[in-house]
Order: sequence, then C-alpha cells, then structure tokens
Amino acid sequence: MELALAITAPLLTSVIPALLVFWGNSKSHRTEKGQLVATSVAAAAGEWRHLYDAMNERVGRLERANEELQKRLVEQELYKRLLQEELDAVFHWIEGGMKPPPPRRPSFLKKGKTNV
Repeated sequence: MELALAITAPLLTSVIPALLVFWGNSKSHRTEKGQLVATSVAAAAGEWRHLYDAMNERVGRLERANEELQKRLVEQELYKRLLQEELDAVFHWIEGGMKPPPPRRPSFLKKGKTNV
C-alpha cells in the first residue's frame, strides 16, 4: 500500500495541476474566442449599417428624382395635349376652306395698351 501511495502521490501531484492548467487554459481560450466573435460581429454590423445608410440615402435621392421626372412628364403630356388641340383647330380651319387669320399683332400695337 505504501508502495502504491508512493507511486501515485507524485503522479497525482503532477497530473492534477496539469489538468487544472489545461482546464483553465481551455476556458480562457473559449472566452477569448467568444470575445473575438462578438467584436467581429459588432464590426460587421457597423459596416452593414454604414452600407445600409449609404444605400438608403441613394434610394431616397433616386425616388426624389423619379418624382420630379414624373411631374415633368405629366406637364409635358399636358403641354402636348394643348398643342395637339391647337393644331387640330388650325387644320380644321384650313381644311374647312377658310382663309387663315391674320398674324397676331404685337401687344404694343394694340389700342389701349401702353408700352411700359
């Protein structure tokens, strides 16, 4: 028994601290790995936020430009319709065999108008 204790005592005194060191190192390694993952996730989230904000700003500019172009398109279509109505009236006048009206007189030649 003393021989077994004499053999196992030094073995236990060297194995137990080695196991404790191994367990502590693995735990600290897991903690460091978790911190690195959390840091990289936070950095990636920050980059994605930056990209999202830039893209959102660009989409906003494009939407405003699209709205402006839509307004201009509506104005141009209205102007086209008015011109078409005027041209139709002129063609109807000419095709009806009537003489074309005289050219419009400038406003400064009209009676009652003063040139300011």
